[in-house]
Amino acid sequence: MVVSLAVLALSQFNLEGRLDALVRNLTLEQKVSLTHGANDFDTVAFPELGMASLHMSDGPHGVRGPKATAFPTGVCLASTFDPALAQSEGVALGEEARANDKNMLLGPAINIVRTPLDGRAFEYMSEDPYLVGQMASGYI
Repeated sequence: MVVSLAVLALSQFNLEGRLDALVRNLTLEQKVSLTHGANDFDTVAFPELGMASLHMSDGPHGVRGPKATAFPTGVCLASTFDPALAQSEGVALGEEARANDKNMLLGPAINIVRTPLDGRAFEYMSEDPYLVGQMASGYI
């Protein structure tokens, strides 16, 4: 596959054009491989296209790694009714993600708590959609 360097080296201000060119140059097999990744927490890299692997970390308590803090779960954070606190936690998580070489944090869990029998309900922020929206938007 020949990729035009001129197309991939478009101005940084034309991100949409660069992404369109990248997607056009991916084969069907490469596009499919992006849906399942290289392993549980990394995407496939395509160095020939200048596309590095993205490194993800599972939440909900924080970034996994040696330089990580255990943060309160979603329900604990939402019980403060403080979107500014959620934003502070989101900023701290972003800093820790970078410190642990992560590009993406798989969180927060913003599903609505509907039953206490849900094994992951502790990750969700509340049964109140308005509260979840206020808290999660700051966190994200």
